[in-house]
Amino acid sequence: MNQADINAAAQALLDGKLLGLPTETVYGLAADASNDAALHAIFALKGRPQNHPLIIHLHDEAKLDDWAINIPQAARALADAFWPGPLTLILQRASHVSLTVTGGQDTVGLRCPAHDVAQAVLKRFAALGGSGAVAAPSANRFGPDRQTRNPKTRRYFRHANSRNIRRRASRQNKSKNHHCPTRIRIPRFALRPTNRNGAGAKWCV
Repeated sequence: MNQADINAAAQALLDGKLLGLPTETVYGLAADASNDAALHAIFALKGRPQNHPLIIHLHDEAKLDDWAINIPQAARALADAFWPGPLTLILQRASHVSLTVTGGQDTVGLRCPAHDVAQAVLKRFAALGGSGAVAAPSANRFGPDRQTRNPKTRRYFRHANSRNIRRRASRQNKSKNHHCPTRIRIPRFALRPTNRNGAGAKWCV
């Protein structure tokens, strides 16, 4: 992946287009998390119900405060311990966060991907003046089939107005959280990490 590709991908997001983006869990269908039209395009292409929230991907833990409010100290500590990595924090959304991305809820799911391409695109997107955050559900029609390979992504959305990053999603968790694919619930927020196939796993503390 060269810098020209990263620049083009970030510019596509800035222009409101969709992007095939690899993460360490699945291949994502990404759009600017602050662009309602682009978010609606994700729902339309996937056939995803509008009340199913989308997870927002950030490039930096410091961006938590841009998207959530009333963040417990425990949430910050967990982000520091497990990000970048397949861990989603469910927090109270900031007022500017679109109800489109949250599925009409007052909470928002936030994570920081460990994949190097995702990180590079997010950082460049922010540098170009964009939100620096994307909503990125798995790049397939709504259902159980999560995509980890680029060819399937291209097949699903070959007619879409989108750009595809041609790199396979990593099968290794590069985060500091090595062996705890889990869901934990504690007061006021929830953790929703996934295993390498993008599926939830056993309870663990």
